[in-house]
Amino acid sequence: MAPEAKKAPVSEVDPFCREFFENPFPVHEELREAGPAVRLERYDVWAVARYAEVHRVLNDWETFCSSRGAGLTDFAKEQAWRPKSLVLETDPPLHDRTRRVLNRVLAASVMARLRERFAEEADARNTAALMRSPISPRPTR
Repeated sequence: MAPEAKKAPVSEVDPFCREFFENPFPVHEELREAGPAVRLERYDVWAVARYAEVHRVLNDWETFCSSRGAGLTDFAKEQAWRPKSLVLETDPPLHDRTRRVLNRVLAASVMARLRERFAEEADARNTAALMRSPISPRPTR
């Protein structure tokens, strides 16, 4: 274990357990309170939960690369058990190219137009169904 790991806060939390997925907020708070970087003892990995550190990690791909895996498996040291994600587990320039393509089809403006079209189509289909089979008032008792 590296010397800095002996000084750093250590946590027993398991971010992969059912309780975490049902309510992650207490664990996030515990990690934020523990320090800027916390070693998760169960998996022998580092975690960050404070905004500044998360922002730095997500924006410094040269230090915190994703191409070696975004989970517990280090693709540089272990055989990958699944294909790498083209979005989550790549670094620039491949990540940037993939992201640009996805942004064309998943951008908020595109989603807003799709939502409008879906709503219009749903209204039209509902109206057509009602016209074909009018609903009679339900008899009262």
